[in-house]
Amino acid sequence: MSAKIAVIETGSRKPIFNLFSKDTKLLIIKSTPQKIEKDLSNGLELIILDVAMPNIDSSKILEKIKTAATAGISPIPLIKYVCEKNLRAKDIEKTVQRIVQNVNIKTSQAPEYQQGKWRSVSISEIAEGMGVSRAILAQILGTTERNLGRWIKGETVPSGKRDLSLQKMKYIYYLLGRAFKKIAIPKYLRESNPTLRGRTPLMILQAGDFDSLEADLQQLIEGVYI
Repeated sequence: MSAKIAVIETGSRKPIFNLFSKDTKLLIIKSTPQKIEKDLSNGLELIILDVAMPNIDSSKILEKIKTAATAGISPIPLIKYVCEKNLRAKDIEKTVQRIVQNVNIKTSQAPEYQQGKWRSVSISEIAEGMGVSRAILAQILGTTERNLGRWIKGETVPSGKRDLSLQKMKYIYYLLGRAFKKIAIPKYLRESNPTLRGRTPLMILQAGDFDSLEADLQQLIEGVYI
């Protein structure tokens, strides 16, 4: 597959652009902080920035991305790299390919994920979409598999703390749908995540820490990759 990538380069450091192999399937665009605003409306799928390069304020670039999103342009992921001499180009390429394959930027505008509709998602849909068993989902929600089955059948409804956990899980699933293609959700949940201190998102959910995972997903949706 190919993807349209903007590489921001300026200053005296070796630019990231030169680290990509010649046979890469990525369509690389050289850009600058001044030019990036124009590039944002030009069908970009990803922006790569070396945070250690001089004369680049990444916060301003991120602000331009957010501004473009409010103007109707799909949010564009920004991946930040400290591009040292010993950094292997293939490491960057693999990361870029993974993001391009996993992130579905257009899902944020899909009808089923519009704000407010997340509350109607069913428990069965959550289990299927996450690729987890009912036993694991029951553990996440702090209940038994038997009780979960009764909730699904509509025989009983969760209350108190369990209902709160279910509502949080529904919102997490809504965020997963905004950040990833459906096929990529199970993979994301099972891969160790540096921002989660090396734990997998599924581990975070099983520990009942919905807030940490929500923060990570919000960051993904806003397009911030470090």
